[in-house]
Amino acid sequence: MGVHDRHTEAYQPMLPLWQPPADDERPRSTHDDKRRQPCIDLRKAACFTYDDAGVDGLFPRHDTTRRPHDGTAPDGARSRHMGAGDDDATTQTVLYTYDNLPGPFAMRSLVRAGALVALDERHAYRSADGETLYGRAAIVAAMLPNPQLVACGRAAAWVWLGGEFPSAVDVLSTTHYRAPLMGRPINVRERRVPPKQTQPVGPLTVTTPERTVCDLAMCPPEDIYEQSLDELILQLLRHFSIDIEDCLLILEGCAYLHAAQRAREVIADFACIA
Repeated sequence: MGVHDRHTEAYQPMLPLWQPPADDERPRSTHDDKRRQPCIDLRKAACFTYDDAGVDGLFPRHDTTRRPHDGTAPDGARSRHMGAGDDDATTQTVLYTYDNLPGPFAMRSLVRAGALVALDERHAYRSADGETLYGRAAIVAAMLPNPQLVACGRAAAWVWLGGEFPSAVDVLSTTHYRAPLMGRPINVRERRVPPKQTQPVGPLTVTTPERTVCDLAMCPPEDIYEQSLDELILQLLRHFSIDIEDCLLILEGCAYLHAAQRAREVIADFACIA
Protein backbone atom coordinates (compact mmCIF):
# COMPACT_ATOMS: atom_id res chain seq x y z
CA MET A 1 0.00 0.00 0.00
CA GLY A 2 1.47 3.29 -1.01
CA VAL A 3 1.71 6.50 0.99
CA HIS A 4 -1.11 8.11 -0.92
CA ASP A 5 -3.38 5.14 -0.34
CA ARG A 6 -2.75 4.94 3.42
CA HIS A 7 -4.40 8.23 4.47
CA THR A 8 -7.73 7.26 2.92
CA GLU A 9 -8.00 4.27 5.21
CA ALA A 10 -6.73 5.99 8.39
CA TYR A 11 -8.61 5.22 11.61
CA GLN A 12 -11.11 7.92 12.59
CA PRO A 13 -12.64 7.47 16.09
CA MET A 14 -16.40 7.86 16.35
CA LEU A 15 -17.90 9.76 19.31
CA PRO A 16 -20.87 7.99 20.89
CA LEU A 17 -24.23 9.54 20.28
CA TRP A 18 -25.84 11.23 23.33
CA GLN A 19 -28.43 9.04 24.97
CA PRO A 20 -30.88 10.25 27.65
CA PRO A 21 -30.08 8.76 31.06
CA ALA A 22 -32.24 6.02 32.41
CA ASP A 23 -35.03 6.93 34.77
CA ASP A 24 -33.23 5.46 37.74
CA GLU A 25 -30.10 7.55 36.97
CA ARG A 26 -31.82 10.94 36.66
CA PRO A 27 -31.35 13.30 39.65
CA ARG A 28 -34.61 13.75 41.45
CA SER A 29 -35.70 17.29 42.29
CA THR A 30 -36.68 18.01 45.84
CA HIS A 31 -39.44 20.19 47.18
CA ASP A 32 -36.89 22.81 48.31
CA ASP A 33 -35.46 23.05 44.78
CA LYS A 34 -38.86 24.07 43.45
CA ARG A 35 -39.55 26.49 46.28
CA ARG A 36 -36.18 28.22 46.58
CA GLN A 37 -35.64 31.18 44.30
CA PRO A 38 -32.19 32.07 42.95
CA CYS A 39 -30.16 34.67 44.83
CA ILE A 40 -29.27 37.89 43.09
CA ASP A 41 -25.83 38.83 44.38
CA LEU A 42 -25.69 42.60 44.08
CA ARG A 43 -23.57 44.84 46.28
CA LYS A 44 -26.48 47.11 47.19
CA ALA A 45 -29.36 44.72 46.70
CA ALA A 46 -29.15 42.35 49.65
CA CYS A 47 -32.88 42.84 50.03
CA PHE A 48 -33.44 40.68 46.94
CA THR A 49 -31.65 37.59 48.27
CA TYR A 50 -33.72 34.59 49.24
CA ASP A 51 -34.98 34.67 52.83
CA ASP A 52 -37.12 31.99 54.45
CA ALA A 53 -38.63 34.70 56.65
CA GLY A 54 -41.07 35.67 53.89
CA VAL A 55 -41.92 39.36 53.87
CA ASP A 56 -38.89 40.22 56.01
CA GLY A 57 -36.74 39.16 53.06
CA LEU A 58 -37.55 42.48 51.41
CA PHE A 59 -35.16 44.20 53.80
CA PRO A 60 -31.46 43.52 54.40
CA ARG A 61 -30.06 42.48 57.73
CA HIS A 62 -26.78 43.75 59.11
CA ASP A 63 -24.49 42.46 61.83
CA THR A 64 -24.22 44.73 64.84
CA THR A 65 -22.34 44.53 68.10
CA ARG A 66 -24.32 43.22 71.03
CA ARG A 67 -25.36 45.80 73.57
CA PRO A 68 -27.12 45.42 76.88
CA HIS A 69 -30.89 45.70 76.78
CA ASP A 70 -31.92 48.86 78.59
CA GLY A 71 -35.64 48.25 79.00
CA THR A 72 -38.25 45.58 78.86
CA ALA A 73 -41.49 45.60 76.94
CA PRO A 74 -44.71 45.81 78.97
CA ASP A 75 -45.44 42.16 78.21
CA GLY A 76 -41.86 41.07 78.79
CA ALA A 77 -41.23 40.50 75.09
CA ARG A 78 -38.51 42.20 73.14
CA SER A 79 -38.97 43.72 69.74
CA ARG A 80 -37.12 41.97 66.95
CA HIS A 81 -36.95 45.16 64.88
CA MET A 82 -34.81 47.18 67.30
CA GLY A 83 -31.72 48.79 65.81
CA ALA A 84 -29.84 48.56 69.11
CA GLY A 85 -30.32 46.99 72.47
CA ASP A 86 -31.35 43.63 71.03
CA ASP A 87 -29.67 40.46 72.22
CA ASP A 88 -29.58 38.98 68.71
CA ALA A 89 -26.27 39.40 66.93
CA THR A 90 -28.13 40.10 63.68
CA THR A 91 -30.64 42.91 63.86
CA GLN A 92 -32.63 44.73 61.27
CA THR A 93 -31.84 48.17 59.96
CA VAL A 94 -34.36 50.81 61.05
CA LEU A 95 -33.32 53.67 58.73
CA TYR A 96 -32.99 52.97 55.02
CA THR A 97 -31.08 55.04 52.46
CA TYR A 98 -29.89 54.56 48.92
CA ASP A 99 -26.82 52.80 50.35
CA ASN A 100 -28.74 49.74 51.60
CA LEU A 101 -31.35 49.73 48.82
CA PRO A 102 -30.78 49.30 45.08
CA GLY A 103 -31.43 52.99 44.53
CA PRO A 104 -33.99 55.84 44.48
CA PHE A 105 -36.48 53.90 42.36
CA ALA A 106 -36.52 51.01 44.86
CA MET A 107 -37.11 53.39 47.75
CA ARG A 108 -39.94 55.23 45.97
CA SER A 109 -41.54 51.91 45.05
CA LEU A 110 -41.40 50.66 48.65
CA VAL A 111 -42.83 53.95 49.91
CA ARG A 112 -45.70 53.78 47.43
CA ALA A 113 -46.34 50.18 48.43
CA GLY A 114 -46.54 51.21 52.09
CA ALA A 115 -43.58 49.11 53.21
CA LEU A 116 -41.49 52.21 53.97
CA VAL A 117 -42.38 55.64 55.36
CA ALA A 118 -40.27 58.46 53.91
CA LEU A 119 -38.59 60.95 56.22
CA ASP A 120 -37.05 62.89 53.34
CA GLU A 121 -35.86 62.11 49.81
CA ARG A 122 -33.02 59.86 51.01
CA HIS A 123 -34.20 58.36 54.31
CA ALA A 124 -37.11 56.15 55.28
CA TYR A 125 -38.13 53.69 57.97
CA ARG A 126 -40.22 50.53 57.93
CA SER A 127 -43.91 51.12 58.49
CA ALA A 128 -43.95 48.01 60.69
CA ASP A 129 -41.31 49.56 62.98
CA GLY A 130 -43.36 52.74 63.23
CA GLU A 131 -46.25 50.72 64.66
CA THR A 132 -44.37 49.47 67.74
CA LEU A 133 -43.04 51.30 70.80
CA TYR A 134 -39.55 49.87 70.55
CA GLY A 135 -39.47 50.30 66.80
CA ARG A 136 -40.23 54.02 67.11
CA ALA A 137 -37.60 54.39 69.84
CA ALA A 138 -35.00 52.72 67.62
CA ILE A 139 -35.89 55.05 64.73
CA VAL A 140 -35.45 58.20 66.81
CA ALA A 141 -32.23 56.84 68.36
CA ALA A 142 -30.80 56.18 64.89
CA MET A 143 -31.63 59.74 63.81
CA LEU A 144 -30.03 61.58 66.73
CA PRO A 145 -26.47 62.87 66.25
CA ASN A 146 -25.58 61.95 69.85
CA PRO A 147 -26.77 58.72 71.53
CA GLN A 148 -26.76 60.50 74.91
CA LEU A 149 -29.51 62.91 73.91
CA VAL A 150 -32.90 62.57 75.59
CA ALA A 151 -35.96 62.78 73.36
CA CYS A 152 -38.67 65.09 74.66
CA GLY A 153 -41.65 67.09 73.43
CA ARG A 154 -42.88 66.08 70.00
CA ALA A 155 -40.26 63.36 69.52
CA ALA A 156 -41.19 61.76 72.85
CA ALA A 157 -44.90 62.01 72.07
CA TRP A 158 -44.33 60.18 68.77
CA VAL A 159 -42.43 57.41 70.54
CA TRP A 160 -45.27 56.96 73.05
CA LEU A 161 -48.21 57.36 70.66
CA GLY A 162 -47.03 56.81 67.09
CA GLY A 163 -48.86 58.35 64.17
CA GLU A 164 -47.30 60.76 61.71
CA PHE A 165 -43.66 61.58 62.34
CA PRO A 166 -43.33 65.12 63.79
CA SER A 167 -42.12 68.05 61.74
CA ALA A 168 -39.40 68.82 64.34
CA VAL A 169 -37.34 66.74 66.78
CA ASP A 170 -37.17 67.99 70.39
CA VAL A 171 -34.28 66.90 72.62
CA LEU A 172 -32.83 67.80 76.00
CA SER A 173 -29.29 69.11 75.59
CA THR A 174 -26.93 71.99 76.29
CA THR A 175 -25.42 71.69 72.81
CA HIS A 176 -27.14 73.34 69.88
CA TYR A 177 -27.37 71.60 66.51
CA ARG A 178 -27.81 73.67 63.38
CA ALA A 179 -27.88 70.89 60.80
CA PRO A 180 -31.39 69.50 60.27
CA LEU A 181 -32.19 65.86 60.95
CA MET A 182 -33.43 64.38 57.68
CA GLY A 183 -35.20 67.54 56.68
CA ARG A 184 -36.44 68.38 60.18
CA PRO A 185 -35.04 70.95 62.60
CA ILE A 186 -33.72 69.70 65.92
CA ASN A 187 -34.99 71.86 68.80
CA VAL A 188 -32.80 71.84 71.89
CA ARG A 189 -34.42 72.33 75.29
CA GLU A 190 -31.98 73.40 77.99
CA ARG A 191 -33.91 72.07 80.97
CA ARG A 192 -32.90 70.20 84.10
CA VAL A 193 -35.03 67.08 84.10
CA PRO A 194 -34.76 64.70 87.10
CA PRO A 195 -33.84 61.10 86.20
CA LYS A 196 -37.21 59.86 87.49
CA GLN A 197 -38.88 61.89 84.73
CA THR A 198 -37.02 60.01 81.98
CA GLN A 199 -37.25 56.39 80.96
CA PRO A 200 -35.10 54.12 78.75
CA VAL A 201 -37.00 52.54 75.87
CA GLY A 202 -34.64 50.20 74.05
CA PRO A 203 -31.72 52.25 72.69
CA LEU A 204 -33.35 55.63 73.47
CA THR A 205 -33.87 57.64 76.62
CA VAL A 206 -37.19 59.46 76.48
CA THR A 207 -39.15 61.65 78.86
CA THR A 208 -42.03 59.95 80.67
CA PRO A 209 -45.55 60.56 79.38
CA GLU A 210 -46.25 62.94 82.30
CA ARG A 211 -43.10 64.97 81.62
CA THR A 212 -43.83 64.92 77.89
CA VAL A 213 -47.22 66.50 78.56
CA CYS A 214 -45.51 69.27 80.53
CA ASP A 215 -42.92 69.90 77.82
CA LEU A 216 -45.62 70.14 75.16
CA ALA A 217 -47.58 72.57 77.33
CA MET A 218 -44.48 74.77 77.66
CA CYS A 219 -44.21 75.23 73.89
CA PRO A 220 -45.11 78.66 72.49
CA PRO A 221 -48.90 79.19 72.28
CA GLU A 222 -48.82 79.55 68.50
CA ASP A 223 -47.11 76.15 68.17
CA ILE A 224 -49.60 74.49 70.51
CA TYR A 225 -52.56 75.34 68.32
CA GLU A 226 -50.98 75.58 64.86
CA GLN A 227 -49.22 72.21 65.22
CA SER A 228 -52.11 70.57 67.11
CA LEU A 229 -49.97 69.96 70.19
CA ASP A 230 -53.11 70.29 72.29
CA GLU A 231 -54.39 67.12 70.62
CA LEU A 232 -51.16 65.32 71.52
CA ILE A 233 -51.53 66.44 75.13
CA LEU A 234 -55.07 65.10 75.25
CA GLN A 235 -54.05 61.78 73.68
CA LEU A 236 -51.24 61.32 76.20
CA LEU A 237 -53.53 62.15 79.12
CA ARG A 238 -56.14 59.64 78.00
CA HIS A 239 -53.90 56.87 76.71
CA PHE A 240 -51.76 56.69 79.86
CA SER A 241 -54.50 57.78 82.31
CA ILE A 242 -52.33 60.64 83.54
CA ASP A 243 -53.47 62.58 86.58
CA ILE A 244 -53.50 66.32 85.96
CA GLU A 245 -52.18 66.86 89.49
CA ASP A 246 -49.04 64.89 88.66
CA CYS A 247 -48.34 67.24 85.76
CA LEU A 248 -48.93 70.30 87.91
CA LEU A 249 -46.47 68.97 90.49
CA ILE A 250 -43.85 68.53 87.79
CA LEU A 251 -44.38 72.12 86.65
CA GLU A 252 -43.90 73.35 90.21
CA GLY A 253 -40.36 72.04 89.97
CA CYS A 254 -39.91 74.06 86.77
CA ALA A 255 -40.72 77.40 88.37
CA TYR A 256 -37.41 78.75 87.09
CA LEU A 257 -38.78 78.44 83.54
CA HIS A 258 -40.77 81.43 82.33
CA ALA A 259 -43.11 79.14 80.38
CA ALA A 260 -44.04 77.01 83.40
CA GLN A 261 -46.87 79.26 84.59
CA ARG A 262 -48.45 79.39 81.16
CA ALA A 263 -48.10 75.62 80.90
CA ARG A 264 -50.03 75.21 84.17
CA GLU A 265 -52.91 77.14 82.65
CA VAL A 266 -52.80 75.03 79.48
CA ILE A 267 -52.87 71.75 81.40
CA ALA A 268 -55.57 72.99 83.79
CA ASP A 269 -57.86 73.44 80.77
CA PHE A 270 -57.74 69.65 80.22
CA ALA A 271 -58.84 68.83 83.77
CA CYS A 272 -62.50 68.47 82.79
CA ILE A 273 -62.02 66.59 79.50
CA ALA A 274 -59.04 64.27 80.03
